Amino acid sequence: MRKIMVTALSAVLLLALGPTAARAAATTEIEVFWTTLVARGAAVDVNFGITCPADVDGAVTVAITQTRDDGLIASGTTTEDFSCRNGGILNISRVTASVLGAPFERGRARLTMLVTGAAPISQNVRLQN
Repeated sequence: MRKIMVTALSAVLLLALGPTAARAAATTEIEVFWTTLVARGAAVDVNFGITCPADVDGAVTVAITQTRDDGLIASGTTTEDFSCRNGGILNISRVTASVLGAPFERGRARLTMLVTGAAPISQNVRLQN
């Protein structure tokens, strides 16, 4: 379900931005610095930076999925707008655990990010307190 939502958001962003996304893709980069558990696993703060051309506006979608030690799945997604001025921004996005799922716990998780004008990233991260 989440993959479908992220794919649909990607398609909408690419269609809406058209040539702007293609032009910015060559120089827009994402770097994840750290992930921190919040409120006993009810959410995860993701600290990241975006390097981009001046005066770029767009959206960032952050998704985290974790298979906990007890076998339950914790996941969440958030989408925020950003405005990139002077070549880059630093940001913290809070990904809230799905109401119908389990809370996040310390350990490995899968983080996926989609930023307007950048190649999507998908990497393993370590959730920490």
